[in-house]
Amino acid sequence: MRFELAYEVDRKISVQIPEENLLGVIEPREIPKLANAERKIKEEISQPIGGNRISKLAKREHKAVIIVSDISRPCPDDKLVPAILEQLRRADVRDNQVSVVVATGMHRPMTRQELMTKLGEGVCEKVETINHVCTDSLNLRLIGETPNLRIPLWVNRIVLEADTVISTGIVDPHIFAGYTGGGKSVMPGVSGLQTIESMHRPERLERPFVGICSVDRNPVRLDIDWAARRAGLHFSVNVVLNSEGEIAQVRAGDPTAVQRELVGIMDGVIRAPITELPDIVIAVPGYPKNRDLYQATRAANNFVLGPTPAVKKGGVIIIPAPCQDGTGSEIFYKWMRDAKNLDEIMERGQREMNAGSHRAYIMAKILKRADVIIVGSGIPGTVEDMKMVAAETINEALEMSMKKMGDKAKILVSPHGLTTVPVLASEMKP
Repeated sequence: MRFELAYEVDRKISVQIPEENLLGVIEPREIPKLANAERKIKEEISQPIGGNRISKLAKREHKAVIIVSDISRPCPDDKLVPAILEQLRRADVRDNQVSVVVATGMHRPMTRQELMTKLGEGVCEKVETINHVCTDSLNLRLIGETPNLRIPLWVNRIVLEADTVISTGIVDPHIFAGYTGGGKSVMPGVSGLQTIESMHRPERLERPFVGICSVDRNPVRLDIDWAARRAGLHFSVNVVLNSEGEIAQVRAGDPTAVQRELVGIMDGVIRAPITELPDIVIAVPGYPKNRDLYQATRAANNFVLGPTPAVKKGGVIIIPAPCQDGTGSEIFYKWMRDAKNLDEIMERGQREMNAGSHRAYIMAKILKRADVIIVGSGIPGTVEDMKMVAAETINEALEMSMKKMGDKAKILVSPHGLTTVPVLASEMKP
């Protein structure tokens, strides 16, 4: 059976899998796109959940900040931000009183061209756009310590000095927070490096209730909610995307209430039943997550660190990713490269706290269960240095995997690896 899998923005790659080896294809449950997304966005913003309208929050003399995600998140800000600006104008907040702050976390800043693509040229021409820099100590302020994990909360000064703070975002599975969305635009989005490092300490993953799809009792998620309130975030516009990247659901209002309502929808969408554990998984991160190794390797998370492991011990996970932005984190790269073995990475992760080290810790946990083959990257030597396997084509990767696992190996295909959470059918909730 032939599959066409996402690779670059305008290019797919093809793989042929013998029928006798194909265990199945898992995808999120399909949900239709909104018939009129722009109208629905405006309706939700005008009828917020659990909070005041923007017109009640914002005043004529107010400085307003809209926090948006960076290029690594496919949030449709070109539709969300104009609708927010329209509401701010109705509250007599002029465009020159508004700043769009990009929640880069510890990622690189967005270029001007990327900002215009993400926000639309009209937005970039009318309002100030600012890339958050987590290491810029002069523009960070300490505003407290989170109640559960005692994370020092350093937040961007521009956000704290705003009278009205609004955020956008998408709700997707997340290995620490359970799901993205809501207050995650504040912590880690516009937080300082110390905050980001503390939040992502590898030891957090060993705590009860921390993990993919876990929210209500998850101390990381609860601290995110607290941090957002503390930083003055009182309004969020979040969306759920379908498998085609189209807006399927949108909610607006109180950040926590919005996020939880969309989580309820996502829980029924992303969990996919499997009848047995595969020997080989093809997990596709898709664009823009496949732009660097740090993000692309997250496609393996759900198959090893999800609610139930979904690949056999000693199996193989194949990830197609061009990685045009390289590793995505120098620390991630160095930790993976310099360690003698996987145990050393995990032991070091328990001792040290550095931005990017948590990804090395997670990858070590993944690699202790299964090999990871990165297909078509422009950095094959780097991939090999980081204890993964590089393949030029997906067919080559499949041949390598079959040679290891045998001619009768069972293959599972996940065209949307980041937004599909495999669960054994016997463990699925009715």
